[in-house]
Amino acid sequence: MGDMREKLKDRLGERARYKGTFEKYGVKSSYKGWPKVTILLTEVRSVSSNRLITDHLWFNETKGFQEIGPLYPGDIVAFDGRVKPYEKGYVSERNEIDTRETDYKLSHPTKIVIINYSKSHLEYKKGLKTFYSTCPQCGYHNALEADTCRRCSYRFNVLKTLRDDLEKIWSKETSQDPKNWTLEKPSYGQCYVTALLVCHVLGGELLRCDQGDGAIHYWNRLPIFKKYSPLVDPEQEVDLTSDQFGLIPPRAPDLEGKVRKNPNWNNKRYLILLRRYEDLHKPKKSYNQKKLF
Repeated sequence: MGDMREKLKDRLGERARYKGTFEKYGVKSSYKGWPKVTILLTEVRSVSSNRLITDHLWFNETKGFQEIGPLYPGDIVAFDGRVKPYEKGYVSERNEIDTRETDYKLSHPTKIVIINYSKSHLEYKKGLKTFYSTCPQCGYHNALEADTCRRCSYRFNVLKTLRDDLEKIWSKETSQDPKNWTLEKPSYGQCYVTALLVCHVLGGELLRCDQGDGAIHYWNRLPIFKKYSPLVDPEQEVDLTSDQFGLIPPRAPDLEGKVRKNPNWNNKRYLILLRRYEDLHKPKKSYNQKKLF
């Protein structure tokens, strides 16, 4: 046990006011449900004496931390806490290993407030900068560049990923008008098969609208129980071929659509697109799985 933790031992059972600098969020395993969210504070000091108590402490994200909103690196947080002992280390009866020892921590933090905002937090409050990609499913504050949620594995920007995949597998064979399809306009004539694929991958409803002169356009309405993109709210209509209308996917055109019931899942163009999509997402074989002849 370090000298700093010995200072906590001297305060065993005592409840006092402390402050620390927020460094990052973390997660730890839980017996049920998603992993628990944790919070790392560094340079933990006594508020009354400014004496350094310990160089770092981990806390569970309790209701008190949740109520003050997301923390940003450099925020200084004050709280009331009580010093408690706990056991740490590793035990293996089979290998006759026992490295357990008693350490000390601050527990049951209450009256939590931010007493000094970091630069990044102030920029966020002014609407100048976003620091986190907050998961719409579990609320965990991920790094802005994260592709999946560290806590619940939610995939961010699913629609953008799907659109990127489609650009790899669209072709004149999947277009309704193969003669006029070009690589420069890959979504041309692809609305029906694309809407079918979105239904297959994400669920929801297929919408259609007669635009006159026999032209029919298709797009999607997503199911209400999920959120797929910062641009899209649950149950919102989306169109991954909307660039035909000068819009940026997944924005849907301002058309009044009707639900297409019993779509043709055996459409030849759709089956080609589906096979290509499934091939694109086949798990790659490891070296040991490959045939060596």
